[in-house]
Amino acid sequence: MSNIIECISKDGFTTETVLDDITLDFTIPADEAAALAWLQGFLLDVLKASLHAASNKGEPVDWSNPDALNAIQTIAAQVPAKQTAELLEVVNEGRRLLTTQIDERLLIEDILIRWNRVVA
Repeated sequence: MSNIIECISKDGFTTETVLDDITLDFTIPADEAAALAWLQGFLLDVLKASLHAASNKGEPVDWSNPDALNAIQTIAAQVPAKQTAELLEVVNEGRRLLTTQIDERLLIEDILIRWNRVVA
């Protein structure tokens, strides 16, 4: 088991966030591009869970991260879909910015700080 912070941080120095409290039974890639791609899929799943719960249709959902379903459902129950969608937009922009000369550590820390504001 590991937490999101340990998985994303390469050297153990990270911004303190609520993510420390989310323990996962799977591994997130340690490089920034892969971590953001994973986070994008995770947030899409959270958004799907929020919208699926609101629709009450009982149709099957195609999860990107079925191994993280408990964490997805917990977050979906706590965070409004609008805020999840806004954070997803930030992650999408972050993935685009990785193709520039941006400081990758600052980008990841900014996204984690925004995450903290959403789930806190």
